Amino acid sequence: MAYWLNLYNALIIQKILKHYPVESVLRIPHFFDVVSNIGFLMSGLLGLKKWRLDTHRTAEGKFSVAYLIFMAGLILTAAGSAYYHWDPTTPRMFWDRLPMSVAFMGFFSLLISF
Repeated sequence: MAYWLNLYNALIIQKILKHYPVESVLRIPHFFDVVSNIGFLMSGLLGLKKWRLDTHRTAEGKFSVAYLIFMAGLILTAAGSAYYHWDPTTPRMFWDRLPMSVAFMGFFSLLISF
């Protein structure tokens, strides 16, 4: 997980250095679109931490798997959406939408499991 966080930070720094000297981050194209994905990443990581603490497991394990898929989907959504918004083009949109589908699948599986 540390690898992906460092890669994310390296890409942000690379984008800033590409436009250096920068008077303001507001002048970097798509900067806030990329950085705004940190919410998905933090939610997914905090959810995985909670999952590791064994608070969302049941005897059957079905709820646990759905929860794990949902949290993994959130983390992948952060990566895929950041990749798309870095340079928004039609071919990159696939990588924005695919992780969202995984997260939705996990979320709806959680709803069904109640």
